[in-house]
Amino acid sequence: MSEESAKYTVNLAELAEILDTSTETLRKVVNRNPDFPCISRGHHGIPYEIDSRHAIQWWNDHKAQADAAQSARSNEIMQLKMELCGGDISEEEQEILKLSGKQRKDEIEANLKMITYRRIMGELIEVAPLRGIFQTAIIRTRKELMNVATEFAKRYALPREDRLVLQDLIETKLNRLPEIIEKIIEKEHGNANAA
Repeated sequence: MSEESAKYTVNLAELAEILDTSTETLRKVVNRNPDFPCISRGHHGIPYEIDSRHAIQWWNDHKAQADAAQSARSNEIMQLKMELCGGDISEEEQEILKLSGKQRKDEIEANLKMITYRRIMGELIEVAPLRGIFQTAIIRTRKELMNVATEFAKRYALPREDRLVLQDLIETKLNRLPEIIEKIIEKEHGNANAA
């Protein structure tokens, strides 16, 4: 073996590190593919000898072939779905179909990590517990505000008609509360999407 070749000769674990994969995965690939460029295959404690230049080229070629096969299969699935579902398939669905199962899993995991991070940073909160708190607060506040007209009328000796006008005014404002909250949520949601 020349000095030049020796420089690029690595064992299985070293090549796995270079390729950013596990040794076990690489061992399976090598064993399943007799054309994998090994100088000598390891066995019984004797390490593999692999020319990393040829192995990396082989790996990239096979990865490109596998990616092309996955892409072709994704396109077939997309065409099948369009045929079976009447042709309506969104761009988002098309992009999802192009991903392999592992890529979809990785994307889901990344999204879950982002949600966890945003929750820790105080950017996200659980809606369910807050919904109950807000509903209770609104109901209690509504009851108290509806009594304001009666209390005000007693304190200032207002006639019944004035009390009813004040009560109607308060009730009208309270009835707008869901609409006001909805507008605030839409505005905040729009600002969050813009950021």
